[in-house]
Amino acid sequence: MRALILAASMLLVACGGSGDRPALLALGADVYVQSCLRCHGRDGGGGQGPALEEVELDWPGCTDMIEWISVGSNAWPSPVYGARAKPVNGGMGGFGDLLSEAELAGVAAYVRAEFGGVTDTVGCA
Repeated sequence: MRALILAASMLLVACGGSGDRPALLALGADVYVQSCLRCHGRDGGGGQGPALEEVELDWPGCTDMIEWISVGSNAWPSPVYGARAKPVNGGMGGFGDLLSEAELAGVAAYVRAEFGGVTDTVGCA
């Protein structure tokens, strides 16, 4: 039985399933501390940047959120962003030239999980 559980866990990791979630979130936590904490705060409560506790309402999925993190507010192709069509006010730089695809996905997953309470990282990696 133990061998079956180990094999299933290895299959989940190989297929990008939930076995990757801890590694993805750990990577995202590191990126958040290095690149986001200064503006969004240690607890995601905001400061220079907005609070992140309603991140799932603004970004129901990871794809657009990753794009936002990548290009930032100054290069966003619309005057509004997110599912609630908030006005783009500028100020957030893009991180696409600074972070790898894995780091972008990781920080999106981390922010969604840590501050938005999202338990699913589907679409982030």
